[in-house]
Amino acid sequence: MKLVWRLKIVLRRCLLVVLAGLLFAGGVVYSAPNQEERLKALHRQSVLQEQDKELVEELLTLHVKTAAAQKQQKQLQEELPAVRRSLAESQVDLAAARARYGEKIERLGRWLNLLYRYGPVTYLEVLLEAADFSDFIVRAEMLSVVISSEINLLEEIMSLAGQIRGLVDFLAEKEGDLVFKE
Repeated sequence: MKLVWRLKIVLRRCLLVVLAGLLFAGGVVYSAPNQEERLKALHRQSVLQEQDKELVEELLTLHVKTAAAQKQQKQLQEELPAVRRSLAESQVDLAAARARYGEKIERLGRWLNLLYRYGPVTYLEVLLEAADFSDFIVRAEMLSVVISSEINLLEEIMSLAGQIRGLVDFLAEKEGDLVFKE
C-alpha cells in the first residue's frame, strides 16, 4: 500500500516537471527575444529533462521492487497451507508423545509406590532367600526381567521427554514461520 502511494507521488512529480518544462519552454524560450535568456531557458529545460529522467528511473526501480514483492508474497501464500498442515501434524505428534509420556510416568509412579509401601528390597536379599537352586535360578531370572523393565521404562521416559522438547521447539519455529508468512 505504501509502495503504491509512493508510485503515485512519483508519477505526479514527473507530470508536474514535464508540464512545467513545456509551459516554461513555450512561454519563455519562444517569447524571449534575447539570446542570453534563450540559453538560460534551454539550460533550465535540460535540467528539467534530467530531473524527469531521474524520476522515470526511480519509478521503474519502484515498479521492479513492487513486482518482486508481489512475487514473493504470492510464493509465501502458496507455502502457507503446507506450513499449516505441518504445524497441525506436529501438534498431533506432540499430543501423542505427551500421552505416552503420561502413561510411562504413571507406570513409574506405581513402581515407586510399591517400593515405598513394601520397603526397599535389595536384589541380593531376593536371591539369598531362595529355598533351593531351582528357586535361585527362577528368582535370578525374575530379577533380570524386573531390572531390564525398569531400565527400559526410564529410557523410554527420557526419550519421550527429549522428543517432546524437540516437538515443542519445532512447533514454536513453525508458528513463527506461519506468523511471518501471514
